Amino acid sequence: IAARNKAYREANREEIAARNKAYREANREEIAARNKAYREANREEIAARNKAYREANREEIAARNKAYREANREEIAARNKAYREANREEIAARNKAYREANREEIAAYQKAYYEANREKNRKTGLMIRSARKAAGYSQKDLGRLLGISQAAVSLMESGALPADLAALAGILPTTKEGA
Repeated sequence: IAARNKAYREANREEIAARNKAYREANREEIAARNKAYREANREEIAARNKAYREANREEIAARNKAYREANREEIAARNKAYREANREEIAARNKAYREANREEIAAYQKAYYEANREKNRKTGLMIRSARKAAGYSQKDLGRLLGISQAAVSLMESGALPADLAALAGILPTTKEGA
């Protein structure tokens, strides 16, 4: 019987696929409702099964996700950009609410980051100052080129404000540490 069924399915693959597709299209709402009810009734079991699968296949999933992101980098960037542009006000409101609700935690994180990176930021600031002077720019000139204030340039050079090295790389010549 199993062999006969298999032979039938193989011989009638396209017809069976077309019948299944027609059924799904004709009964879309009923199928969706049934699936939703099943998911709600079995939420914990489904979550446990999914978690077990992700844990057992972590490396494979990571590799597949990485390959997808690399193959679709431009499409993903365009989709993200479109989303941000379409939802600019909502995103700004959500970010503002988050910052207000987590003000103390954010301040503590920023302080810890600054403390942990004080020496690195100081050295980076000295390199920025050296490169700025070598290029013949004042802090105000560099700020104008970067679209920031002279005070922000001063804070970057002192190490109190993290520098946007990508933006600086296009404006200032490279320098060696301690130059």
